[in-house]
Amino acid sequence: MKPLAHSRIRRQHDAAKYQFVITELDLAITFGEIALSSGDQRKAERNAENAKRAHSSAQRFLRDAHFDEKMGREVNYRLAHIARLLQLLENRPPHD
Repeated sequence: MKPLAHSRIRRQHDAAKYQFVITELDLAITFGEIALSSGDQRKAERNAENAKRAHSSAQRFLRDAHFDEKMGREVNYRLAHIARLLQLLENRPPHD
């Protein structure tokens, strides 16, 4: 394969991986926020699990990711947000 073609394919792959990771992280944030705002214990637990699953999926695809600086900042911002949400969910007292 020609070097230019390989470089183009690598950029396309990285862009697709970035889009997938951002989508999963946004899903994790959404599910986490729904879980925190829910007054229904079962709904909160279900959405907390969905948040953890989406976060885990994004983490798997972050391995060996080659994102530029701007992409990396966006990913790190979302990861920090999710970490805070997951911590709040872990420390949340159960509803009666």
